[in-house]
Amino acid sequence: MIRFAFPFLLFLLPLPFLMRRFFAGRGNGLESAVKVPFFYEVKAISSKMRPVYRFRRVSLFGVAWLFLVLAAARPQTPSGMQSYSVPVRDLMLILDVSGSMRQRDFVSQDGSVSDRLSAVKAAADTFIRSRKGDRIGIILFAGQASLYVPLTVDYPTLREMLAAAQVGLLGGMTAIGDALGLAAEHLGKSEAKQKTAVLLTDGVNNAGALMPPDALKKAVKEGVRVYTIGAGKPSAVPSESVDVVLLGQIARETGGRFYTVEDPQGLQDAYERISEAEPLSETDVYLMPQKELYPYPLFISLCLFSLNVFIAAAKRLWAKGGENG
Repeated sequence: MIRFAFPFLLFLLPLPFLMRRFFAGRGNGLESAVKVPFFYEVKAISSKMRPVYRFRRVSLFGVAWLFLVLAAARPQTPSGMQSYSVPVRDLMLILDVSGSMRQRDFVSQDGSVSDRLSAVKAAADTFIRSRKGDRIGIILFAGQASLYVPLTVDYPTLREMLAAAQVGLLGGMTAIGDALGLAAEHLGKSEAKQKTAVLLTDGVNNAGALMPPDALKKAVKEGVRVYTIGAGKPSAVPSESVDVVLLGQIARETGGRFYTVEDPQGLQDAYERISEAEPLSETDVYLMPQKELYPYPLFISLCLFSLNVFIAAAKRLWAKGGENG
């Protein structure tokens, strides 16, 4: 079944004939006449060309205009039902890359020691590989926050970018408020039904322009659920310990959960629990793509208009030959 995307354009079909009917030939014929001394010769030549000329003006032009209008109206035909799976959740990983993430105090079960950021990247990589159907992005923060990877479903590239993240890219301080506010800003623009962020840090907010309470209000306003992870062992120096009060408040007021971890296994467990709390989500969208047919009438129209031009040129050559004869 053929349908037209712009059927109202079909009303243009009689336009050339209406213009010829109401506008052509207006005015006094004598005023617009041209007197020539060889009138009878021209008349004789014109009488010979009249049948071909009429065919060109009426038939070819009319059919060419018909196909041109049909092409402009965009004829289409269904090409079959297709289904797509689209994500219903946007998820932002917010990772701390401040100077303290260099500390080598994460001991795995086999006794090997790694720095905090390496352990975090390994756990986050496993988390990404376990997801399906989510758009995932990465925000890195230290003294300032930056959108490192925009929301995407290109997981291989996402994992490559995650592996390339390094301590010191954004300074040595910790701007938790800026990072959370940036995540809320980007997720707030999303049309996904579910908006989730996973914030991981090993310190306290000591930099940035946006205070954590203000960033928290922004996240709540945008409907972002935030899971928080505090990485690292407690320290006798408050400025070197995880701000468990702040992270717990962020998780509680946004509907997420707060986890504290001290080793690679703890990181893996935290990300696994977050994945379980945020089940994989996709929705099927059914579309019926349309096959465009306009190139066919457009091609025919161009051919007919070209033929019109060819006949007009032939007429001029014929007339010129008659004069010379």
